[in-house]
Amino acid sequence: MDTIFWLALLLMIGGIIGSVLPVVPGPILSFAGLLVYYIFQEEKILTLGPLVFFGLGMLFLVVADYLLPLLGVKFLGASKSGQWGAIIGAILGIAFFPPLGIFLGALVGGIVGELYHGKEPQEAVKAGAGVVTGSIVAIFLQVIFSLSVIAYFLFKIIF
Repeated sequence: MDTIFWLALLLMIGGIIGSVLPVVPGPILSFAGLLVYYIFQEEKILTLGPLVFFGLGMLFLVVADYLLPLLGVKFLGASKSGQWGAIIGAILGIAFFPPLGIFLGALVGGIVGELYHGKEPQEAVKAGAGVVTGSIVAIFLQVIFSLSVIAYFLFKIIF
C-alpha cells in the first residue's frame, strides 16, 4: 500500500504544480491522486462523499479555467472582437510560447481585437487586462483546490 500512497501523493503534488503551469491540468491531477488512493486503498480511509465533492470541484475548475479569462474580458467591457482576439491570442500564445504565452497571447490578442473594433488604446489595454485578471483568478482557485485535496488526503491518512 505504500506504493499507492506515494503515487497518490505524487499526483497531488503534480496537481499543485499544474495549477500554476497552464500546460499541466492541476485539478485533474490532484483529483486523480485522490481517486487512485480511493480505488486501491486496503482500509476504507477515504469515503465516497468527499470524493464526489472533490470530483465536482474539479469539474467546476476545469470549466472555470476556460470561462474566467473570458468573463474577465467581458467584465472590463471588451467587445466581441476583443473576446475573440483574446481566445485566438491565448491559443497562439500557448502554441508558440508555452507556458506563459497563454497570458501574453490573450492579452495581446484582446488588445488587438479591441483596437480592430475601434476602441482607443487605453480602453483596449483595459479590456485586454481583463483576460489576465480572469486567468489569475482561475489559477488562484486551482491552487486552493489542489492544496485542499492534499490537505484532506494527508489529514485522513495521518489521523
